[in-house]
Amino acid sequence: MFNSTFLIFSLILLIGCVPVSHQSSTPKQNVVYDNFDYTENVGIALVYPKNLSSNSYAVINSSGSNIILNFDLLENNYRNLTLSMAHCNRNWEPSSLMAVRFLDTYNEFNTINYYFSANTLVDYTNYIFDLPAPKISGNYILTVKDENSGELILSRKLIVIVKKANVTADVNQNSNINRRQNQEIDFSITYDPKLNIVPLRDFFPVILQNHIWDTQLSKLKPNLIRADEGYVEYDFFNGENIFPAGNEYRSFDISTIEFRGMNIDLVNKTPNHIQAFVSPDRPRTDLAYSQINQDLNGQFLIRNNDFNGTNDRNEYIQVMFELKKQPVTHEEIYVFGAFNNFKKNSENMMRYDQTTGSYKANLLLKQGIFDYMYVTDNANQYETIEGNFFETRNQYEVIIYYRNPLNGYDEIIGYTSISSRN
Repeated sequence: MFNSTFLIFSLILLIGCVPVSHQSSTPKQNVVYDNFDYTENVGIALVYPKNLSSNSYAVINSSGSNIILNFDLLENNYRNLTLSMAHCNRNWEPSSLMAVRFLDTYNEFNTINYYFSANTLVDYTNYIFDLPAPKISGNYILTVKDENSGELILSRKLIVIVKKANVTADVNQNSNINRRQNQEIDFSITYDPKLNIVPLRDFFPVILQNHIWDTQLSKLKPNLIRADEGYVEYDFFNGENIFPAGNEYRSFDISTIEFRGMNIDLVNKTPNHIQAFVSPDRPRTDLAYSQINQDLNGQFLIRNNDFNGTNDRNEYIQVMFELKKQPVTHEEIYVFGAFNNFKKNSENMMRYDQTTGSYKANLLLKQGIFDYMYVTDNANQYETIEGNFFETRNQYEVIIYYRNPLNGYDEIIGYTSISSRN
């Protein structure tokens, strides 16, 4: 009896002495293979080739310059952040390609530079990653996380090109379907016929309008193939390759807080925040097309015309939007642009104010020049407020994905960018 009691008591002591493993307070997060912010305190984020301006698309050549990821976290402290790359197939799902295949370095990068905002009403820390171009073409997702906590911060899209085919494209007025409201993109591909490519099986073209991934055209099949010449043509007649043309983007300038910039009615400065009221807007569907200003096709420029343009003095400003329009019950209205990754969510959805008879929204944006537009959640998102005009200047990209039957992933072997006003 004594031995049995002693044995039980000893087992209890042993179990009690087993060290308890540390449980992270950060819940398990899954990577979103899209332009996505995992935390609410992500400010303005930019991805662009190192040798080009910051409003350039996130598109590089494999043998070209590095890529820059520059973003703010709206907090007054430094975090040990790391970045990793993941190769994706044409549908932005992770491919089977291991990092050792597309990088000559370890797939974990640290910031090359950071700084704290100086005397701004909204505190933030700016981080910059300087990244090498991957060796293999295709879609890539850049994901940043907090090295200490494991918390995911943001993900951004990047496309890498290795040119093995030439792409020629034209933007035309559609001849059959709403010809004064749509734009048609016809294109052809030329390649070395010795590559033994079967176009119907191996080519997967994608067309983007103003680098908006959510409205891409894909699943296009060629109407003419000359395999012996290495020539493929995509010239359709039934609307497979048309986009609603939309309208020119609206713009405003908050690069200074000392006076009212373009399309700003009022700048209100208080001890706690800065507000900028955009001039009230109205629907343009019933107006004739006009291009008053040269827009940025939905992009933006971070610019500070105060304090000699010092980066760390850039303020974050509460921008107030107002759209004079009667309420609608069958659709939601959003403020739309590259500053929010052309997304439609609760943060940029407008609410109707009965006292003013208008829709309103407010967004926290950094000093600069911004393009924006009002869109709905309908299939033709421009139709209700902005209108569609075939004269609109849009930028189109034709991306040629190639699936080599011997590989298990998609490459990008052809690319071109063309303006509808060329």
